[in-house]
Amino acid sequence: MKKTHKLLVFTVMLLFPVALWGAAGDPTTGLASTSHDFSGLDDGGTDTNVTGMCTFCHTPHKASAQLLIWNHDLSSATFDWTTPSTTGGTDYIDVVANTYKGSTSKCLSCHDGTVAIGDIGWWNGRDPVQGDWTVAPVLGADAAEIAANTVGGNAGGSAEGNHPVAMPYPYNQAVNTYNTSATGDGVVLTEFIADPTTSGIRLYNDTGPNIEVGPVAGKTGMECGSC
Repeated sequence: MKKTHKLLVFTVMLLFPVALWGAAGDPTTGLASTSHDFSGLDDGGTDTNVTGMCTFCHTPHKASAQLLIWNHDLSSATFDWTTPSTTGGTDYIDVVANTYKGSTSKCLSCHDGTVAIGDIGWWNGRDPVQGDWTVAPVLGADAAEIAANTVGGNAGGSAEGNHPVAMPYPYNQAVNTYNTSATGDGVVLTEFIADPTTSGIRLYNDTGPNIEVGPVAGKTGMECGSC
């Protein structure tokens, strides 16, 4: 009997990636006026300073994680499914959100439903505990959207029913190994687009110590950022 594997997941939004990608626009067009444009947030109090487009998630000082100088607290949950593998035999993998090297761990810090939106490490030279950021920043409709599109924060990290990520993609219509999981024997390789990056879909490669952007034959996979 195979060990039940676990895997990071993103939101139910990824269940229909093509439709969502088309609605959101080409990922190369930037963040301006998108759901991830956090320009102009304040601390909800008397402070008149506001964030820039990127500073809520990325900070030059005292980041929560060195990768991407990430400013938001990472989830400590381990996300899992009740089944050990996909119908094609690709195994789900044990991944703890705050140690996984892929970009999905950063997405889950806001979208997993267990970490508060205002749990940030540093912004504009102030400590959120001792300085002005003692309350969650004012996100308005963005906070409601994030809350509506979370994995759910279920007890034990259950993500059953959500789109799997941090697993291999059959790049070049071949078996790939990613995050220690190999494309299953039952996967019909010819049913996959050989190189979806030509259509604007972002793929990643597993170097072993890190997860990096860009497909590499034999070790390509998908993260939240793929769509």
